[in-house]
Amino acid sequence: MNRAASLILAATAGATAAAVSPQAACAADEWGLGAMRDPFVAEDPALDPGLSLGGYFRMRGDVFDNLDLNRGPTPTTGETVFPVPLTDAAKNDTLTSSNLRLRLEPHIRVGWEVNVHAVIDCLDNVVLGSTPATSNRWAGMSAAATSQQAPADSIRVGRVWAEIGTPIGLLTAGRMGVQWGLGVLANSGDCLDCDQGNVVDTIGLALPVGQEIVGLAYDVASSGPAFSPWGGIGQSIDADPDDDVRSLSLAVMRADTPAVRAIKLRDGRHVLNYGLVASYRWQNVDFPVVPADGALPTAAQAVRRDLSGVLIDAHVSWQMPHNHLEFEAAVLRARMEDGSLVPGLSTAPLTALQWGGVLRDTFEAIEKLTFKAEVGLASGDPAPGFGARPGAERDKARAGDLDAPQIALPDDTEIGNFRFHPDYHVDLILFREIIGTVTDAMYLKPTVAYGPVMGLTFEASAIYSRAMEAASTPGGEASLGLETDLAVRYRSHDRFVLALEYGVLFPGAGFDNVAPAHAATATTAQRLHGTLGVLF
Repeated sequence: MNRAASLILAATAGATAAAVSPQAACAADEWGLGAMRDPFVAEDPALDPGLSLGGYFRMRGDVFDNLDLNRGPTPTTGETVFPVPLTDAAKNDTLTSSNLRLRLEPHIRVGWEVNVHAVIDCLDNVVLGSTPATSNRWAGMSAAATSQQAPADSIRVGRVWAEIGTPIGLLTAGRMGVQWGLGVLANSGDCLDCDQGNVVDTIGLALPVGQEIVGLAYDVASSGPAFSPWGGIGQSIDADPDDDVRSLSLAVMRADTPAVRAIKLRDGRHVLNYGLVASYRWQNVDFPVVPADGALPTAAQAVRRDLSGVLIDAHVSWQMPHNHLEFEAAVLRARMEDGSLVPGLSTAPLTALQWGGVLRDTFEAIEKLTFKAEVGLASGDPAPGFGARPGAERDKARAGDLDAPQIALPDDTEIGNFRFHPDYHVDLILFREIIGTVTDAMYLKPTVAYGPVMGLTFEASAIYSRAMEAASTPGGEASLGLETDLAVRYRSHDRFVLALEYGVLFPGAGFDNVAPAHAATATTAQRLHGTLGVLF
């Protein structure tokens, strides 16, 4: 007799006893169908559950001066390369802003081998002063505001996942951040000054094989339309598995723990860590148009995508007592048979071939004095615009654009620009704010740092950058400019951190405005960036 049958018989016996015994009837009323409790939620006195809480509080402030480079509007959108003040922009192009975030990272220890994690953001990047209480305002005047109110999305649950130690390896499942190598492509965005981060819905298994770890993961990037068979009660169901965007990844890595690395370096030995991941993504059909009334799309609204893509990413970390060499490189090849956003209107097949990488060397000259050198490359596309944030509302790129789609059907059907993750920070102005990320460019970045001394660290960097495709830049020239960044950072023993950073960009000819009606030379931009944080 199986366990389910035993539970059913136990429930029947309990109900019969309740019918003849008043005392048993009280117990039955108290427990309801207690005899049929879920066997997977049985109490185990051997478990020792616990809860710990991590995370951080941060507040940031910025002064952006002339990030529009005083070059005028781009030809397609008529907008500047960076927003300018709404009033009197001709005389004043300085913007100021500040925001905050409280990140909570609860860790629930269910047992020695079972843990549940979450990431919860409160008032995430809320601009200070952006939610004045309307009940305290008179006649619609903001000058009368006396209090701030909580926005509707004050609390956002970004990640929830479980980690289970099994006899063969570590099983992970849920919605979690993903970090690989230096974070050039897959970046969890967990740094204090990060904003985005990769979050994936996945189930994975990591297996120890000799001195390496072999990992296998299955992700669902998009499941398409869903329906609720009970009118919003209970679970929703994916309406069509054929439109799911899925990925299957296989990784092999060698990753020593921080404690092991410290022991090896203390003994004068080298620490060599490395990893290689191959990922395959596919999708059969897509429903680009969802009915406005919330109804499910029909088969006639499907577009046959037949998407397939392969990504390979390798990283190496070679650490010596006074030198640390790091490398990450990735290549992506993909093909989509139909890139149409309008059902019934097909396009030619779209292809992508993109590559990029970073090489970084950190050398400790003397105690507390460190020199760094970093070079980064991201493949480009000859279409105008960088393609960092192209959007889908524009038909094609035009010369002089800062950003635009990197395909122009029916002639241009290949996307060649590789994009770093936005949370891989190279500088303060050019890639981080104006372009949006490193793409279609190469850069060289030397850095010198001194500290910590009484909790203070001083740092100075210079970033020289050029476009891989001169036709991508607004000015049609490869030179993107030279940026100099200075920083002073403080960290106390009780995990209070404070940073003040200043950057100045001397733009190259690639940002000049060559449109006859708005011809102008790009001028110097500056940024002052401050961060206050409490880590816990």
